[in-house]
Amino acid sequence: MKKISNFIVLGDAISQKNGGSASFSELALSLKKVSNTSVATRFGKLDSFIYRHPRFHEFKKNIYNFPLNLSDNCFRKVPLKYQILSNILHNDIPTSLHQKCSLIIDCYGTNSQATKLHYNNDAKVIRMHNGSVKAFSHYFGRGSNLKDCNPLDRYKKMMLQYDGLIFQSHEQLIEAKQILGEKMPMVTIEPTINECALVDVPQSNFDSKKFRIVQIASIQPRKNQIAALAFLLQLRNLGIEATIRFLGSVEDHNYFQKMKDFEISNNLSGSVFYNGFEADYTKFYSETDCVIIPSLAEGVSRTLREALYLKKLVVINEFIGSKNFIKNKQAVSIKDLSFFKTHAHTVKSNFSQVVSNGRLLYDSVYNTENYPNRIMDKLNLF
Repeated sequence: MKKISNFIVLGDAISQKNGGSASFSELALSLKKVSNTSVATRFGKLDSFIYRHPRFHEFKKNIYNFPLNLSDNCFRKVPLKYQILSNILHNDIPTSLHQKCSLIIDCYGTNSQATKLHYNNDAKVIRMHNGSVKAFSHYFGRGSNLKDCNPLDRYKKMMLQYDGLIFQSHEQLIEAKQILGEKMPMVTIEPTINECALVDVPQSNFDSKKFRIVQIASIQPRKNQIAALAFLLQLRNLGIEATIRFLGSVEDHNYFQKMKDFEISNNLSGSVFYNGFEADYTKFYSETDCVIIPSLAEGVSRTLREALYLKKLVVINEFIGSKNFIKNKQAVSIKDLSFFKTHAHTVKSNFSQVVSNGRLLYDSVYNTENYPNRIMDKLNLF
């Protein structure tokens, strides 16, 4: 099999508040370590994630080769998605790379045929699928010419235009195959994280009687923050002095009001803290015993991987992509209150075992050191 050595990566703005964007940046940076890669992205707001990255200057140079200078409001307009290629390139990539490139990785959602025409070559266009099928069908299956279709039909129409898909977990791949069929080439590339931003986070001392929880996610129904509040209430009813902190912007104000109503009606005031969006959210990990992920649908959550790396307990809802973590005792189900009902010394023992299992999983599957080679091994399957 001929190995691929030349890539073009198309992506959206890079933002720490979005796990998919963070995964895109790690993919692009890692590809550049092991291949000839050009990164094309709209020039958006670059936050502390990319500024802290040790290879920032190299990445910055490639970003500025493709300045779109689009405001967030402009970017949200649907037609822009299909016009992106007319703005994305200013002839700064050598023509030789266009001709030699055999794989274009699209983390953005352009029309694959338009992409091939624009770059004037017959490279395969592969879609990076950073999330669950449910999330993609809701967020990325929209389009004015498809408004009469249901979300799943729009999702299928969009995905089937590509020459292949990249997933973050095998469970997501299986879910997609059930919808898209067996013919579409698909691979799983487990993502990594920005370990450099986490190396200085101190390990907290676990206290089963004083339990600090954090959820890092935008406030909206799919992220299911009310389930996190219900979990807090159950812990309080068990006699555990638990608190929860929500880090994330409010995307749905009606849902946020429902959260506040739940908090007040269940006498949780004083135990719930709302910080909004925090660019440097990693500083809160040192004040946390548990990372909760109650989402109704999720990819391989960035905060889950960060928690595994930091040896924080992960409490997670059961959805496609999370069940194996629970089954293998690398995380705790949000429904498993028996974990906290036992005596303090038993809880501490169980806690230590789960976080140790989680860190072993991280080291074997998600670590940064082997990530570039993992990418190349999988991409050569296309």
